[in-house]
Amino acid sequence: MARFQRLFRFYLKRKLLEEARALLRAYQTSLLSREMYARYFVQLTYAKGQYAELLQWIKRHRSRYKEIRTLLTMDLHLARCYLRLGQTDRAIAAYLQFQKRYPKAKLAPEVLWKVATLYQHRNAYRAAKRVYRQLADRYPRSEFYPEAVLRIGLLDYQQRRFRAARQYWQQVVRRTRNGDFAARLRYWIAKAYLAEGNLSRYWENLAAIADDPFRNYYTLKAYLIVRDNPLHNPGVDSLIWAIPMQKVSTLNQYFSHFRRFWLLHQILGEPYTKWEFRQLRKAPQNRWEYFYALGELAEHVGWHHEAFEVYRAVFLSYFKDKHWTAWRFLLKKLYPFYFQRTVEAAARRWDLPPAVIWAVMKKESSFQRDAVSYANAHGLMQLIPATARQVSEWLDMPFASVRQLYDPEVNILLGSYYLARLRSRFEDNWYSVFAAYNAGPHRVKRWRRQLPFNDDDLFMELIEFDQTRRYVRVVMRYYWTYALLIHPDQAPEEIIARQ
Repeated sequence: MARFQRLFRFYLKRKLLEEARALLRAYQTSLLSREMYARYFVQLTYAKGQYAELLQWIKRHRSRYKEIRTLLTMDLHLARCYLRLGQTDRAIAAYLQFQKRYPKAKLAPEVLWKVATLYQHRNAYRAAKRVYRQLADRYPRSEFYPEAVLRIGLLDYQQRRFRAARQYWQQVVRRTRNGDFAARLRYWIAKAYLAEGNLSRYWENLAAIADDPFRNYYTLKAYLIVRDNPLHNPGVDSLIWAIPMQKVSTLNQYFSHFRRFWLLHQILGEPYTKWEFRQLRKAPQNRWEYFYALGELAEHVGWHHEAFEVYRAVFLSYFKDKHWTAWRFLLKKLYPFYFQRTVEAAARRWDLPPAVIWAVMKKESSFQRDAVSYANAHGLMQLIPATARQVSEWLDMPFASVRQLYDPEVNILLGSYYLARLRSRFEDNWYSVFAAYNAGPHRVKRWRRQLPFNDDDLFMELIEFDQTRRYVRVVMRYYWTYALLIHPDQAPEEIIARQ
């Protein structure tokens, strides 16, 4: 049964719907009960896009089933089908009915979140705020809680009730123990003060979170904004300017641990060496210096992805909860300049900041040249074949096989040109460019019509897809960090323009 479930989920995720259908038929009589078959049938029919047919099937057959899991699956997909068919009022009613029937279900917070966002997109702010409050009150441990709390204030902010938004966020900040979430709210409190015309409080709140610039998007942007303000701590600048000159190496200290690796690499080649490298990563060591040396070893043999993964593991295991001054020597390893000659050549050719290319590459593939995603995106900059062919036609460049995307020079050339096209289309606004790179330019064009485009932060926070919202936030942070490492004395252009 477990094998069937894994295979079925894999086929649905990869959009291999005929294979999923054949698998369901093969197991229908031998393993699956009537209730279980109904659950998987509903999921498959929805994945095939047969929303009207599934809607009618659920309405006709729901009364025949008794198990909670089956009824839950049917009720959830009933609401989703209404939404897909453009019947928003019925979708909202079905989602609310789902939440009423299954308040303890794992998906209950997500359902409330969906209802609130649907209300918000229709500018029904009062109804949206009511549902966001229900979500925050009923599910304080849910992953949607921080977003709901922020949105409650943003609804007031959008209606120019800046004081009400600020006071609500200030109440939450006093209660929260999550440092990242507190920094996010403090940033928005500062923006509310600015909108109220209280500049002293604005600078004060930004300066309060700017001393730890590499914590998240909000602290880094606060640092970039306040660095020329008298409230700013100049010691932070001095530490950042010193990063490019800082050199730390522990490879010589642990070289004796890696002799077998060197022998295998010289005699048997990469496949056997990769196995040995995995064993070295599993070694019972409790010092970060050992794993840092292992990352240096991977860099020495040209394994960029493996090196980056080791350095990231060092950060997560030993430095994640510490102030950035304790791990600033790691910054150049967490934001490496791999494929430097190719990236800089592409940046010059398409008039892009090199920091943008490295930021996208780091987020998309973690510098793995043969990476393949569930969405069939390939290579360092995760291009899907259709996009790669289109860009190749624009460049009058032959594109014969997907395997070309595993060549770093080809992938970076195509990906950077696509970024340049998006930059031209969206008027140098990197928030829109990164959102389009992730979700598609057609969606961003629609969002720019619907959302408050004159405020980059508000535009980002109100993006429809959670995955795209997080993507933009992360890539903007990567871009600014790379820009600081390249030019520590300069703020990125969009920060200067907004100021």
